[in-house]
Amino acid sequence: MNIKHIRHTAAMLMAATAIGASADIPLQYYSTLQGKSGEELKTAIHQLVGKDPAIKMLSYGSGDRHTWWGFYVTDRDEQTNEVIDRYSNDVRYYGSRGSSVSGMNIEHSFPKSWWGGTSNNAYKDLYNLMPCEQKINSSKSNYAMGKVVNVSKTNGCTTIGTSSSGMKLWEPADKWKGDFARGYMYMATAYQDFTWQGDAAPNILQQGAYPTLKKWAYELYLQWARQDDVNTMEIDRNEAVSAIQGNRNPYIDFPNLMEYVWGDSIGRPLDINTTRKAGKTSGIVVDPSDTPTQVYACSFLGDEGGGVVVDHLGQGGHDAVFHQGLDHLGAGLFHAGGQLAHADLVGNGDLDGGLLGNLQLEAAHLLRLVLAALVGEHGAAPALLAAPDLLPAGALLALHPLALLASQGLQALVVLGQVHVAAPPGVHG
Repeated sequence: MNIKHIRHTAAMLMAATAIGASADIPLQYYSTLQGKSGEELKTAIHQLVGKDPAIKMLSYGSGDRHTWWGFYVTDRDEQTNEVIDRYSNDVRYYGSRGSSVSGMNIEHSFPKSWWGGTSNNAYKDLYNLMPCEQKINSSKSNYAMGKVVNVSKTNGCTTIGTSSSGMKLWEPADKWKGDFARGYMYMATAYQDFTWQGDAAPNILQQGAYPTLKKWAYELYLQWARQDDVNTMEIDRNEAVSAIQGNRNPYIDFPNLMEYVWGDSIGRPLDINTTRKAGKTSGIVVDPSDTPTQVYACSFLGDEGGGVVVDHLGQGGHDAVFHQGLDHLGAGLFHAGGQLAHADLVGNGDLDGGLLGNLQLEAAHLLRLVLAALVGEHGAAPALLAAPDLLPAGALLALHPLALLASQGLQALVVLGQVHVAAPPGVHG
């Protein structure tokens, strides 16, 4: 067998895994969301992004470690030093970090009057605060965000007016609709335990943990978020705010998360590992209801008294140390009548008790062992007997047919098998 080729393949797989080590989205951070949906999922998000005592907000206003100090990294074009204003098309520039920008305000996307104006975390939360041109900020007042039908004012970016039913609303430009929609979803989740006040809040919000956003609102925001997907600027802002505050907006990290809370996937358990993500990730979330699977490499040896050498690769296959298994790969004929475990790896007491009493092979893999034995005995053309789900990304170690023809006509046939070990004293791990 071409061991060098196998080592190269394994090295490539491990390198691909290592890329995720510097990922932006830490999956383990979201482990409490695993398997949840609907109201239960929304409450889990609320606890994570709104109630964690480790969350630290900047002080409100200008100055060091204040809002404008944060805007300098969350809402600034690094190439031009321009202010990123999502409410107008005006061009303005930052001065020194922490200083306010002339002609602009700190705008609460979720107006502070909706919870009574208390200077709480929502009042200072950078996911809810953005720099805004003063005039349009004043015009949009504390209105809810929605679809404007009757326009009273526009600056070419933000539109003010009323809905078909006469509700006072503001509407963002198309290019920002997804951003604001995901921001509103975050606020309606992080602060779902607030008591909403005033005349405008009841137009969009209802009391209670779920759904918090009224039906017309979350249906519209789902539509906007689908049409205006997460982009690089939004991802960068999420990372910048996270670095300051210590929490994240999960509706940006997982663009389909909103579907599990308000949309078409309610009732389906969320799988953090497989759901769509906005960027690279690190880590993995293990469902507490799952039993970890031990992954092993099995080498079939043809020496007298030989059989199967079992080497532990790792739990679940995600942190497999490939070289441990590869170092034990041998050459020679597969001995069809040989024992199913190498004597050097299993103690005498275990052999007396029988291998299958200690190594419980899954039925499909036991069948593969039997087929491999028949192949070795009758000299038929060998086949790769590896299950496709044993390596991350479905990677398989391919065997070239010509590599099997040597040393008395047949070299080692290697099978990657899933072996569940029950009380295996004497088996190397």
